[in-house]
Amino acid sequence: MLKQKRELTLKKEFPDAIKNQLGIEYLKNTLNIEENKIFQILSYCEYRDIFTKYYNNKVLEVIEILNEESKTNNDLKN
Repeated sequence: MLKQKRELTLKKEFPDAIKNQLGIEYLKNTLNIEENKIFQILSYCEYRDIFTKYYNNKVLEVIEILNEESKTNNDLKN
């Protein structure tokens, strides 16, 4: 039960942790993710195990996933 509660807390904190570590400017300017879409993109990336990778200190893999998914998302908009 305690493990599940801890995991839920980490999942809630995940978007803010990403924004704090990478910076909103990086997400907006480099990855072209609109600030109001950051949470949506992070949620969408869950199927690629982004949450687990982040908390296992695989930040480069997280950045690669975000880069790929933001390009896909931006391509769909155009």
